[in-house]
Amino acid sequence: MKNRIRVLSVAGCLLAHHAAAAETHHIEWTALRPAEQHPLQSVETKSAFSGRDLSAELGSQTVEITGYLLPSDREGPLVYEFMLVPWAGACSHTPAPPPNQVIRVTPDKPFAAEQTYQVVTVTGALDPGFDKAQLFIFDGVKVVESGYSISAAKVETVAGEAGAPPAHRQSPWSFLNK
Repeated sequence: MKNRIRVLSVAGCLLAHHAAAAETHHIEWTALRPAEQHPLQSVETKSAFSGRDLSAELGSQTVEITGYLLPSDREGPLVYEFMLVPWAGACSHTPAPPPNQVIRVTPDKPFAAEQTYQVVTVTGALDPGFDKAQLFIFDGVKVVESGYSISAAKVETVAGEAGAPPAHRQSPWSFLNK
């Protein structure tokens, strides 16, 4: 009887894990902003879009999104919190993306980053809400506003440029990667 209960328990865990994985929505950066807003539009440009329109329907859903890691809290290679941005160089070499194109991420465990702007995939519950973080980046200190956050996130390294977000191809700095 004990073995049967153990087998049922393991099967239940596997089914729960499979159901949780089925509820994860892979999203692109365009899902976080209005369709009319240009992907590289920053809050510093004079535009009708301030980047303050958030996608409420994604709130509290488990999402998976790929972007560039920009550490806001790190100790050596371990990153305790970071901003996920849609293109490399965002915030340091170009103006900050609008808040609806920045996600503040707290990993479920410290993430060992190899470099700033490392391509990563983040999975977790997406919460809309504005927040600010102070970043120490190449050009000095900057305050960056995020429109979303993901806490207790699973963070995975993406191998190669093939996994980079589509906005990477639109980055003014993409020629440096050739």
